[in-house]
Formats: sequence, C-alpha cells, structure tokens
Amino acid sequence: MRHIEVSINGNPLTTAVPKALLQQVVEENPKYDIESNPRAGAFGQFIDSAQRRSLTVHVDFTIRELYDLAARAQSQTWAAKWAQDGYLTVSYRPYQRLRVAVSQRPALLSVRNYAQGFRASFTALSVPYWQDSGVTTETLTGTDKSGTITPTGTLSKIPVAVTVSHASGTLTTLTLTAGTTQMAFTGLSVAANTDLIIAYDDDYNLSIKAGSTGVMSARSAASSDHLLVTPGVENAIRVQADVSVSAAFTARGLYL
Repeated sequence: MRHIEVSINGNPLTTAVPKALLQQVVEENPKYDIESNPRAGAFGQFIDSAQRRSLTVHVDFTIRELYDLAARAQSQTWAAKWAQDGYLTVSYRPYQRLRVAVSQRPALLSVRNYAQGFRASFTALSVPYWQDSGVTTETLTGTDKSGTITPTGTLSKIPVAVTVSHASGTLTTLTLTAGTTQMAFTGLSVAANTDLIIAYDDDYNLSIKAGSTGVMSARSAASSDHLLVTPGVENAIRVQADVSVSAAFTARGLYL
C-alpha cells in the first residue's frame, strides 16, 4: 500500500533504470510572490497580490549495485536520461499530472559509496499546480442554448476551453458565457465545417483560432480575458450565435 511509482511522460523510473530503488518523492511547499504595502497609521500591511510561482518535486532513489562500478555509472546515466521536461505522474496521485521542467538531474557523486542516494528534481513553472489528466466537458447545441458545467479541482477559478463547430451557414457573431465571464465576437467569417477553437497549450497560453487563422482581434474590448469557472459547483454556461452551432466547453481541474 505504501509502494510509490513515478513516471515522466509515461515512462516509469524503475523501467528506465532497472536497478533503481525508489526511496521517496518529496513535494516542496509551493513558492509564492507576495506584494504588499504598509497600512498608514496601523499595524500590518495591505496585500496587493499573491501569486504562486513554482512547485518543485524531488525524486530520491538508490541504485542496487554493490560491486560493479561500471554498472552503477550506467544506471546513473540512464537515470539522467530519464529525467526530462514534460508531465510528471506519481502513483499516489491517480489521474493527476504535473507539467514540469528538469531542475536537477541525478549525479554519480561518490562513486564507491554503494549507499549513495540519487535525486532528480522537477519544477512546475508555467502551471505550478497538479492538474487532472482528463477533462470535464459539456456540449450545448443551437443558436441560444444554456447549461451548466461542474468541473473538478480545488483552485478557486480555472480556465475553460471551447470548440465551436457548425455544419451550415457562415458564423459571424458569437457570444460565450462561463460563470461570470464572457467572450463576444463580431465580424467573424467562419465557414461551415470550420471549427472556432478557444484553446490552451500545455503551458496554458491562450489561442483563439478559426481553423488555422487567428481571430483574437474579433473579440470585443469588453470581453473577459479568459472564460473562468469555479470547481466543485455548477457553473452556468451559454452559447449565442447567428447560426446553429455545437459548443463543447472543457475544463481541466487544478489543485492547490
């Protein structure tokens, strides 16, 4: 029950390094940037902003080889190769993943010390939260359709991706609502069978495209920067368009 397995991009450490004996996975406290200003004539400070900046995870292991120093060195080489940027998964967090960059690769250090510990460290920077491997999706169909979405996660707000498709006519106006946020588009010219996609890449950079063409400029100035919903509760979603569309709202849970 206390067994731990750790993988990077689906590749387990113990498969990449057969002689590795996983000792521990250490999750550091997340690092935050807090900006504050003193309160005039009173104690304490005003908090202007508090943002999580990074989350580091250490993977500690030993190599089960007492005598063959060449075999120990080979195992260290394989372990250093195993440590890659990408998605870290651990067995005690099923159905979750962490987007990481390598911040330390295991080094051989004391060559003859058979009890030598090794460490590979990974830091989440662009998305410093554990996230669901899967997503929650709700689809609305029509010219004016409302519904709800109840995503997982514990972060107070998470972004929503949307794929809007239509089989006939030309889509020129579109309004998408999620929770208390909204994006409105005018002056579009999206042909039938071309999807308009509001998406996030692995580092949560936003893109808005119709097919391969960017349409960010068609978004109204009053629109929200992102469509956001609250995990664990029903959030209202709505699509309004000048042709009948199918709008798939997708949210991926993030965890504090």
